[in-house]
Amino acid sequence: MSGTVSSPSSLMTNEIVDNTTGLITPARIRDVVESLAAIPESTQTASYTAVFADRGTCVIMNSASAVNFTVPPNSSVAFPIAARIYVFQYGAGQVTVVAGAGVTLRNSSSLTTRIQYSLIGLLKINTDEWLVFGDVT
Repeated sequence: MSGTVSSPSSLMTNEIVDNTTGLITPARIRDVVESLAAIPESTQTASYTAVFADRGTCVIMNSASAVNFTVPPNSSVAFPIAARIYVFQYGAGQVTVVAGAGVTLRNSSSLTTRIQYSLIGLLKINTDEWLVFGDVT
């Protein structure tokens, strides 16, 4: 299949037609969906406190030594319920998720990434309550 892939402003069928055949193909639909589903990222090299712009993104923690990722209280940053933030330990330093004042973090094991290249997620489940999931120790 040839042609360019662009992110449409809406999913009208004329925007997902293959430029070569004029048909809506599974491959073209996949290309459009993948372009819409890209996760923005930012890189941090020291301990970091989440900001509203981190909602729906992947925060890459790139440090040689251990660092903290702090989840602020709703009174400081009003993430909506069901907000998600992904945290990726790119550097050798383990990342520990830390609760800001009044924040409760829920997890079945720990709040520290297991090893370099671990990916964890945070899901806001109540006003000051977050679920921490993924590759933790």
